[in-house]
Parts: sequence; structure tokens; C-alpha cells
Amino acid sequence: MALLKPGRKIAACVFLAAVVAVSARADDLALEYRVKAAFVFNFARFVTWPADRFAGPDAPLDLCVLGRDPFGRHLADVVRDKRVAGRMISLHYAQAPDRLPACEILFIGESESDRLHELLAGVTTEPVLTVSELPEFAFRGGMIRLLVENGKVRFEINPAAARAAGLDISSRLLSVARLTPARGY
Repeated sequence: MALLKPGRKIAACVFLAAVVAVSARADDLALEYRVKAAFVFNFARFVTWPADRFAGPDAPLDLCVLGRDPFGRHLADVVRDKRVAGRMISLHYAQAPDRLPACEILFIGESESDRLHELLAGVTTEPVLTVSELPEFAFRGGMIRLLVENGKVRFEINPAAARAAGLDISSRLLSVARLTPARGY
């Protein structure tokens, strides 16, 4: 085995440290999105939609991801074969809002930040739970913003936006959230 010269040893150590840091970051990111996927699923368990929102008792609860999907396979894994209030969850992905079915939960990806105002305006009076990671999402009229603080996934809820859309968010969920008043644009 050949020994590395001192300068190359340092370069090799720096490279290995970078690889370990990238691997650790990738693992952290995967864990973050597994946790966020579980949050999105569990939000559905603590929200009540108007009875007339669904075509019937067997109609699915449609969860839609608009824009770039940050979850990878994690969201699909979390909701596979799961039910909320007796309804199967049907997962949909779209790059444009005109390609989405009617959704009960709409996750708006960061790629949609430029048209957030338009997207929220389109669902403000509809019973659609809006969720995103976008900064100031809840302040801007969205309902639930996912964020990471001190290494933990947290969420902010804008209860006024949910009420305006005809959604009832359980007090149990509200009690563990940071509540955010909407300030508009």
C-alpha cells in the first residue's frame, strides 16, 4: 500500500470529510421529508371538510402535490393503503394547476413561489387544505407551513384561512402549532 504525501493526505481527508458531510446531509434530508410526509398525512386526520365536499361516503380524499415534489417516494409510502375518516387517500402530482383534480389537500412546492398569490386566490373559498414550505406561506394566506427549527420539523397554521375555506381544524392540532395571522400581500 502506497502512502500519500502530506499534502495529498490533507486533500484526501478533506474529500472524505466532504463525502461524509454530503452523505449525512442526504440522510438528514431524507429523514426530514419522511417526517414532513407523515405530518401532511396526519394533518388530514385533524381536519374536517364540509359534508358536501365529497361525492359520497366512498369518495377518496385527494392529496395533490403541485410543482417540484420534495418528498421523493416518502409521501407515497406514508399514504399507501391508508384511510382518513374511512376514505382512501388518492395521491396526485402536477406541474401546473390546470392539471390537478379537485383536491382536499394541496401541497404547493417551492417551485411555485412566483405564482403563490394566484394559486391561493384560486382556492381561498374552496375547502382545500393548503400546505407548503414556502417562507411566510401562512402569513400570505396559506393554511399550514412546514418548517425546520433547531433541527426539528414544526408547523405554522393560519386558522382564519382555514375557517374562510370552510375547514374545521381540530383544537388538538391547533394546540401544538404556531398560530399565524394572515397579513395578505
